[in-house]
Amino acid sequence: MTPTVSVVMATFRGARWLPAQLESLAAQTRLPDELVVSDDGSDDGTPELLAAFARRAPFAVRVLDGPRTGLADNFRHALRASSGRVIAWSDQDDVWLPAKLERCVDALAETGADLVHHAARVVDADAAPLGFNHPDPRQTVCLDPLHGDPWHVPSGFATVFRRELLEDLPHNPLDELMWQIRPNSHQTLRAMNHDHLVSLIAFARGRRCELAEELALYRQHGANVAGAPTVRGAAAWWGALSVGADQFAVRATTAREYGTWLESVGAGGGWYFERLARRWERRADAYREVDGAALSARVTRGLGVLARRATGSHDYASTRSGGMGAAALAKDALVTVIGAPR
Repeated sequence: MTPTVSVVMATFRGARWLPAQLESLAAQTRLPDELVVSDDGSDDGTPELLAAFARRAPFAVRVLDGPRTGLADNFRHALRASSGRVIAWSDQDDVWLPAKLERCVDALAETGADLVHHAARVVDADAAPLGFNHPDPRQTVCLDPLHGDPWHVPSGFATVFRRELLEDLPHNPLDELMWQIRPNSHQTLRAMNHDHLVSLIAFARGRRCELAEELALYRQHGANVAGAPTVRGAAAWWGALSVGADQFAVRATTAREYGTWLESVGAGGGWYFERLARRWERRADAYREVDGAALSARVTRGLGVLARRATGSHDYASTRSGGMGAAALAKDALVTVIGAPR
């Protein structure tokens, strides 16, 4: 039986970009069963655009008054009002390619996944390609619970998931208490957004699939609430060199908070994130140990610590298995020579 599909959208002063996104929803080869929009008090004509679209859309459209307490709460408000068994997040300023919903719904069925996300072509304000993708999975792959990179957060606009991922938990993560105590994101150090929350639960208890197909245009127009990375390549590598013990300690705290919250909603995985926390604490301690030491002492201590960790603790295993990866090993070895960043 084909599941019902809800597109869940949050809007706020999106009149300039919204028409193209709405038209792309109406052009889907697999139409949604409903579009639920929560508007956070737009005063630029967005409500009128939505009302006009609702009158002619080939599917049901519901427009709600949003809570006016931020992006994440706005999406949560729309999600709670939706009824589909499959949920597709939608931003107000992108464009979906015609096969997006069909391909994602088929992928859920074919792979038994609970969540799928796909590649997207990054474009400018006029929808001209900028020459790179984000997200950018290079190959289609499916991952079981607690496999893959625990720090990877699939972009919401490129994510489709089963409602059971949330509803089958002992404590619904969208209920007020669970929502209010959700952990801070490692990306922003603020309470995690709607899409991060769902992807974290999927990591802990669901099967996830990454699709290499480009299924949307990800518009960058200078006023995005969240956008594609602006620092890439060599610049990103140089930026990583400035990260040191304090940031690693914060990452350890965040991992522990993820595990605690997952256990509180009944998703499990607390042991996994405790292991991650200890890994990052060891890295912070290693940086502090070599900080300010003479070169000979750094080499003696630092390389000895790295050798033990690389062979015994698997701290530098692939990020796909929860390790910090070969790049982290190279950086940590470099630190033993040039000193810890401040």
